Amino acid sequence: MKKILTLLLLPMVLVGQTEVNSTIDNVTVFTNGAQVVRKANVSLQKGDNSLIIKNLSQSLDPNSIQISTKNDLTILSLNHRQVTAFDNEKAADEIEALNAKIAGFKSKIGVISKDLNLLKKQEDLLLQNQRVGGEQSGMKPADLKAVVDYFKQEITEVVNKQYDLNLKLNALEDSVKTTNRVMTNLRNSPQQTTSEITLIIAFEKSEKVDLTLSYFVKEAGWKPNYDLKITNISMPLRLLYKADVYQYTGEDWKNVRLTLSNANPKQNGEAPELKTWYWGEANSYEAYQNNIENEKTEISQVNGVVTSASDNTPIIGANVLIMGTTLGTVTNENGFYQLAIPPDLRSKRNNLSFSYIGFVNQNRFVNASNINVSMQEDAKALEEVVVVGYGVQRKKEMTGAVASIGKGRSVAFAAPQAVEIKQLMNESDAPTSLNFELKEKFSVPSDGKEYTAELKELQIPAQYEYTTIPKIDNVAFLKAKIIDWEQYNLLPGAANLYFEGTYLGESALDLSNEDTLNISMGRDKQLIIKRERIKTYQKKQCIGGNKIDTYGYEIEVRNTKSFAANLIVMDQFPLSKYKVVEVYDTEAKGATVDAETGKISWNLNLAPNESRTLQLKYTVKYPKDQLVEVK
Repeated sequence: MKKILTLLLLPMVLVGQTEVNSTIDNVTVFTNGAQVVRKANVSLQKGDNSLIIKNLSQSLDPNSIQISTKNDLTILSLNHRQVTAFDNEKAADEIEALNAKIAGFKSKIGVISKDLNLLKKQEDLLLQNQRVGGEQSGMKPADLKAVVDYFKQEITEVVNKQYDLNLKLNALEDSVKTTNRVMTNLRNSPQQTTSEITLIIAFEKSEKVDLTLSYFVKEAGWKPNYDLKITNISMPLRLLYKADVYQYTGEDWKNVRLTLSNANPKQNGEAPELKTWYWGEANSYEAYQNNIENEKTEISQVNGVVTSASDNTPIIGANVLIMGTTLGTVTNENGFYQLAIPPDLRSKRNNLSFSYIGFVNQNRFVNASNINVSMQEDAKALEEVVVVGYGVQRKKEMTGAVASIGKGRSVAFAAPQAVEIKQLMNESDAPTSLNFELKEKFSVPSDGKEYTAELKELQIPAQYEYTTIPKIDNVAFLKAKIIDWEQYNLLPGAANLYFEGTYLGESALDLSNEDTLNISMGRDKQLIIKRERIKTYQKKQCIGGNKIDTYGYEIEVRNTKSFAANLIVMDQFPLSKYKVVEVYDTEAKGATVDAETGKISWNLNLAPNESRTLQLKYTVKYPKDQLVEVK
């Protein structure tokens, strides 16, 4: 039977420790945070064993650490600490290799310098001989020509050699500068913070033991995401259930078993209690309410270009970091950067740090999705500039419609039952949450970007209806209705909408406690709608101290689709707030009229290419000295 061991956290200094290699086996990701489970196999000796587990997430919660095993052992003490350092041994080896490389360059520079010095002396000697030859008189023309040709040949050879050697010398000097910059960058490389756990285990025999280490990290989460596709309104709705998972805990999750849970460990799990309230005194429950996190729509991604202020050229390899985190990127060859802001940071005040060796650091508050930066040169550090690479990230665009829940009658086509097209995870219900365990292993790097996992795809019975209010807009809006949607374990999240092969935009499934999920699929221009005033019916007359106005409107609707469509047409009669104003002779044949609100609705079933004409009429009597605005 597996035993969960209670841990006593004590500071200690251990000698003769055995370093334990552990790997991440599975992760349970909550809406805010994650439970990481590591596996390790360690050889224990009889008696006390000092162990150390390194390279853990810097942000793990020490109070959440648990170690379990099937063996009968005792943990005498356990200590957790953060370690801030980079790999000194590896850096020292690299610096040593770079120094050797520089020494080789300097040796070649010395040889070339000596050769150039000899060529200089040879050049000076030739010039002196030219003057001696030129001072002698009485030389025959043939002899003088021979001397000039000889000098030209020799001096040309010397100059060409000098030119070639100077090119090599400049290249070597550039190599020395570049290598020095790489070495400077290595020495100045940012320090990495990790966690490590040291523990002493008492065991009664010598053998290998399997240990399971688990802990909670907060820099992780997931959110549901859907693709909703309607081929046409004579077909059921196809729903692809997905999850966007992110983490920046400092450790990559490579090929791990992943479980997604909609539980929120950060949320207050205790029911609130009423306090005695004395009239005139504050009755605040702010402390409790602050534990309930509300989602906000914030900046999810920031990008821009980093340039040099002196010449406006792009800076390649500038570091861009979200301050207070380990998340960052570097600019590419065009000075461009793109950085995702994790969902749990989007509601906070984030600042970006821009740095590059040879330039003055800048910090910028993230108040827009595009932030361009012009960096000033640092004269004291101009020789320390080095290119380190670049990276780019995908951007997701958000638009459009909104889905909501509501009660209402069912119309149009309804598929007989839901059909499961593919199932990529196992679902289970906890007392207060849902869990989705992926069937295949999944990887999530520690970079704060969202990685999408497909969970399942369903073909769901849906009912469709069109709604139009031509008084406001001569357009029909399609709505899909899903009844008893709770059986599909849907959670609030974003949804990409597709209708008849066209992407309509992004919606938000706002789930409430109603029995019907209404999804707005946007406009459909294949239903032609027009509303006009009936001029022949319009009358205005005065009788005594009153005016009597008669109005009539005609609404024409036409279905140009190749299949039938249900359309609800809505309009309204005016209502009177005063006794001196009377609305009467209201007429809307075939419509349902709500007397309390004045709203009118026609429920039409339009065959392919069918047209209908609807009319509404009413008369209003009011004092003739009263100003009336009619629309």
